Amino acid sequence: MRRAICSSGIRLRSLFRGLGLLVAVLFVAGFGPNPPAWPASIGAGPGIDAGKSIAAADTLRFEQAAGTPFLHALPERHRGEYVAYEAVELPALSWLQGRSVYWKTLPEQRGPHRLVFARTTLDAVADTVVIVVDLQAE
Repeated sequence: MRRAICSSGIRLRSLFRGLGLLVAVLFVAGFGPNPPAWPASIGAGPGIDAGKSIAAADTLRFEQAAGTPFLHALPERHRGEYVAYEAVELPALSWLQGRSVYWKTLPEQRGPHRLVFARTTLDAVADTVVIVVDLQAE
């Protein structure tokens, strides 16, 4: 009889773990906080059409050879206040770690590309930072 109680306890623990995992997955998949919105003038898609303008609170522009890694540190402060960044739209093979942005560009990715970030101050004031990287032929 003791084994039956133990196996029931193990089954209940497994059931609770499974439910906890399901709740966590649902939260992350779409029931969690909404991602920050960014201005419509930024456009859509991974590349930028030649005639489309980029506008945001701050736009940083860089040129470099396609196929070379892009590395940039975003500013620590904005208007004297410390800020935090969140990636909104990044190309493949890129990531944000703290304030550091890394993108492993490929030789065939020539042309302008954008990386979009939400910037939040300690007072919860949010705006958008866009980095436009124009990848040139080597």
